[in-house]
Amino acid sequence: MFSIQQSRRILTRGNVSILQTQFRLLSSTVTETNSKLISNKIGNGMTLHSKDNSDKTDRTVVVITGWLWSKTSQLKPYVNYYAGHGMDVLTIAVSPKHILIPDQGLKQMEDVISAATDLNPKNVIFHQFSTGGYLYGQLLRAISGEKSASGKSKEHYKQFHNAIKGQIFDSPPDMRGIAYGISKGFKGNKFVEFFVENILKLYLQIVHNYAGVEHRASSNMFHNNIVNAPALWFYSKSDFIAPWQDCKKVIDTWKTR
Repeated sequence: MFSIQQSRRILTRGNVSILQTQFRLLSSTVTETNSKLISNKIGNGMTLHSKDNSDKTDRTVVVITGWLWSKTSQLKPYVNYYAGHGMDVLTIAVSPKHILIPDQGLKQMEDVISAATDLNPKNVIFHQFSTGGYLYGQLLRAISGEKSASGKSKEHYKQFHNAIKGQIFDSPPDMRGIAYGISKGFKGNKFVEFFVENILKLYLQIVHNYAGVEHRASSNMFHNNIVNAPALWFYSKSDFIAPWQDCKKVIDTWKTR
């Protein structure tokens, strides 16, 4: 049975609703540490952050996929929180190519799996912001064997799949929010926002039967998540990029599993 069903309580704080799950941090995360945080870029937009005295024998790796155009410095509060509890953190820089060119997103997430696997983690937690939800769908496609940019099989990813112990999603938009979401990266210039949004809408119409097929496949995989691990959701009723009704729809689907 899908583990999100263990907790059905919705808490409301202002206009933010939180789906509260029985999310338990494992033994290596209990004690806070003030040792030095070391950050190393490891290629393809990924940065590994770890404390110099973190437990390498019982390792928990947290993968943080930021929102579109997010910077490592903007993700630092989350990195510090997880690293401060003894976990290694892998952050990913998301660019428009990962969304508009699906194979780029698929390759990125397979590179994430490879980088995380190299750390030999006992446990993996995913913390996905905004468009990170779409990329998580691409990751699910890879570990399910549906599609792989590297040609690797479902069996190849089995150990990694089993290591995923938690999933956190912060306002993941469905595919209809792509154009609007990317255009908001040009905030401050309404004309440019309007122009970019409409150009992207036209582009998505043109590639509806090409890249659009991949977008819908990722969305479908996300809606039918095969990872049997607790999930925590954050969404806002004032968010126009990730409508709360879309988030609630996915949550309700997951609850029935």
